[in-house]
Amino acid sequence: MRERLLEREIRPATLVANELEAESAIRSKVAWLAGSLAMNETVNLNINQPFNSLYDGIKQAALGDPLAYQLVQTNVTTDVIERTIKAGFVLPKVHLDIGLDGSLSQHGQGYLTIQANSLAQTKHHPIMRARTEAEARNAFRIEELARRNTLEDYSVVVFSRAENLADCGFFTETMSCAIQVTSKDGQGVAIESAFVAGKDSQGNLHDQSAVEAIYNQLAGLDISGLSPAEIIDKPLLIPNFLIPNGVIDLVKLYDDVCNNKFFGLDKPREDYLSYRDKCLLQQDKYLGVSLKIIQQLIAEAGSLKTTLEATQRLNQLSERYTLAMALDDHSIDPRVFGRIAANHLIEARLAMDQGLIAIANNELKLAIKTAKSSSCPMTNLMGNVVGEDEDEDEYGSLVFICSNGHVNERPPHILIDKCQHEGCDAIVTC
Repeated sequence: MRERLLEREIRPATLVANELEAESAIRSKVAWLAGSLAMNETVNLNINQPFNSLYDGIKQAALGDPLAYQLVQTNVTTDVIERTIKAGFVLPKVHLDIGLDGSLSQHGQGYLTIQANSLAQTKHHPIMRARTEAEARNAFRIEELARRNTLEDYSVVVFSRAENLADCGFFTETMSCAIQVTSKDGQGVAIESAFVAGKDSQGNLHDQSAVEAIYNQLAGLDISGLSPAEIIDKPLLIPNFLIPNGVIDLVKLYDDVCNNKFFGLDKPREDYLSYRDKCLLQQDKYLGVSLKIIQQLIAEAGSLKTTLEATQRLNQLSERYTLAMALDDHSIDPRVFGRIAANHLIEARLAMDQGLIAIANNELKLAIKTAKSSSCPMTNLMGNVVGEDEDEDEYGSLVFICSNGHVNERPPHILIDKCQHEGCDAIVTC
């Protein structure tokens, strides 16, 4: 017994990642980076990586670069999942490589470059800018921790609570909170994320009290009164022995302090590890729609002129294809596409059930035209690069339902005469 007590006493405690010796330098770097981007200045992060953005990835993937293809694939797959699932889900791990200089990268894109791109997109919105500046500081902190080998024993944990700002892309129906765990993984680093609901079915918020309780329980810290951005800026360094199963252990703790919810939802609890495995299997259903988006992005590589255009185009295609997917997949909450589009999607589903294909087609068309969805809060700040008729061309709608009830999607300006679903020979008029 005495030996077990001694072992417990010498085990490391939970720390706060913004109390590193390098914190002052980190804050100065991010302040310089954010200020330079706000002034539209060109910044040099001294990162020797082949790609600086999704735009670079699409361009090089069109030329046959396999690493660039992986970059595009990861961006697309993450987007379609985050766009359609707002709570009750564990995302697949994102793996980062550690360079000889200690810098982190993902499929040839520097981790700090990803943060710089995010800062550039949110520089005109004070609330979002505060959040992305905090996330950028965390990126620098994680690189520093990786260099010091601190991640051999600790994981960096960030709680990202939603803002009550639907117009910025937050899903306010559940006030989804993201729990993110960054840890050592082989020769690199892995980021694992889970989405939990921040309020119950009656509309009562519980995310703030839950996160405050977790900080107090694990680190003895009082974070009451901190904004969501300030909490992002105060990540925990949790000893790995406390969370042997990664993010799922924190989801369970979140549910425990929320009075036995499940991923913050008013649902019966399931075995957490089995549920995590189910989430990983569930991503397989997104493979088909992700491949279509990837193929179209690569096909349009020559028409994309800027980093912003590439990101906007992914947003547009992902919204269109996932909305079409949601027509058959009733596990997708229609509300993720915005209130007006949700009503049209519900009507389209009802018409499909009754075999009223013409009505379903019309409702689907209206849903696509009125949809306002996002994979992350920044998406809604980017604006649009294409015209109102982007979802139609000279042959009609780009998404439509055949007479047998199959949803079809086609690239712009390409005519098809038969349903694309295997075994269906229905003639389509588009």
